[in-house]
Amino acid sequence: MSTDGDSTLSNTIDKLVPVTSDGNPIIWTDDNDAHIEGLLHEVGKFYRRTGRFQYFFKHHAAALPNGKLAVEDLQSAYIMSEKIKDDYSFEKPCPPTAQRVATYDTATKTIGSPFYGKKAIPTNLTEIPAELKDTTVLSEHAVELEDSKLLTSLTHVFGHSISSDELIDEADGSGYKLLTALRKRAANANTKDKALVAAQYARVIRDGVPSGTELTFKTLKDYIKEYKAIKRNVPPTSRQSDAAEVDMIDLIAVKDPSVREIYDIKRTATPPTNLDSAVGLLSSILRGRARCEEIDEVNTATASPAKSLGLVANRIAPNQDKALQQLLSTIGTSDGRLSALMSTLQAVADPAKTKAGEDKDKKPPVNVPRGADGKPTAWVEGMALCRCGVGGGKHLFKDCPKSKEKAAKKAKKEALAAAPPIPGLLPSDAMAAISALLSQIVVNGGAPTPACSHARTPTAKSLPSACTSTTSRLCTQPYSTPKAAVPLAAPTTHSWTLSLATGISPTRAPWKTSSASR
Repeated sequence: MSTDGDSTLSNTIDKLVPVTSDGNPIIWTDDNDAHIEGLLHEVGKFYRRTGRFQYFFKHHAAALPNGKLAVEDLQSAYIMSEKIKDDYSFEKPCPPTAQRVATYDTATKTIGSPFYGKKAIPTNLTEIPAELKDTTVLSEHAVELEDSKLLTSLTHVFGHSISSDELIDEADGSGYKLLTALRKRAANANTKDKALVAAQYARVIRDGVPSGTELTFKTLKDYIKEYKAIKRNVPPTSRQSDAAEVDMIDLIAVKDPSVREIYDIKRTATPPTNLDSAVGLLSSILRGRARCEEIDEVNTATASPAKSLGLVANRIAPNQDKALQQLLSTIGTSDGRLSALMSTLQAVADPAKTKAGEDKDKKPPVNVPRGADGKPTAWVEGMALCRCGVGGGKHLFKDCPKSKEKAAKKAKKEALAAAPPIPGLLPSDAMAAISALLSQIVVNGGAPTPACSHARTPTAKSLPSACTSTTSRLCTQPYSTPKAAVPLAAPTTHSWTLSLATGISPTRAPWKTSSASR
């Protein structure tokens, strides 16, 4: 069982846990030394935001619950009374008073130092300066307790890694010492650790909201959460400027067609100055769009039983009992109450309004048979008539006989136009074949035209007996004086063959001669 004291302790510890402005804990878990500087920067922002340890960082002092300030040494009170501005802060915390005094005295003797020439801090002080007596007390243990609280707070951040035990042991109960060790380790981070941090940061900037993911309020929020988590690991000097972060959000908005126009209008009216203002501008658009979608879902959802019954009561008719029963069943009304509800609704229905707004000339709906593709498969009464007039036009437009006839003629015409020419029978081949045919025509009553060009005068139906050259009918040698004309028998019939591949080729029977000797 917890007690009031346990509850108070829990609340105290919770207040010491560093978190981001979004409430996310700041934790070092991967033992990457290059992350330490960025995480320390976020821890310092938390301390400034909540007012934790501010006097400890500036003066190595502790704020007490009664409003007074505890110092560990009178010299520390003297420095505050003299208003010596040595500019200590979380990034450069004030060391213990002895070390602080030594550093100051050295600066008073260093040429170029802002404290050069000033008087040193006295060492024989016996009391707190008069102007600070009412607000300052000497309490060394209070300062040590504040230092211990700082260690506890830093352990929530840096106590979860492999090297955590080593660092905490080295601190020896002092938050100041742990802070010093962490800064030293961050300064000695190797090149590979730094390269990994830079690569992760560049990737999240380049990718933005993942490609293929719809830009919504949730996806934007998830991206910003990832971006800030990676950004916390990056040293402050390597982070994007405010203007660059605004450009990053601008790019995310412009890449979405449904957002870019309204974002541009709002951005022109109220230009964002940093990441949070740019994200807020884009988030307002996405949040508004999400609310509109929710409103649409509500309006299109199934109406409540009471509303449904009220709407049906104004439209009920005797022939609508079946539809009304289906509606009542859909909204979840029990079967035992259907009859009573039907009677009540029909009783309150106004007969004068049951057909209000109906078209008297309106024809009943046609039950058209349709196929799997949703297209009509047959003509039925009530459908539009075809204008062709064939069969009274009682057929589908796609089944019109005239349309089919036209389509058949068109297909035949296209087939003829697409038919390939007869192979081998080109116009030049046809002319050559005709010329060859004409050269074989029988003239002069049946005597063939002499094959050679010898000068002779053959008589009708006769041919010179021979020429001196008997090698071929196409010889060009002059004829010898013929002994006598050799009468020829009637010329035989010539046969001709038409081949689609080779053209016209003659097949000629030999000439028949008489049995008379030459």
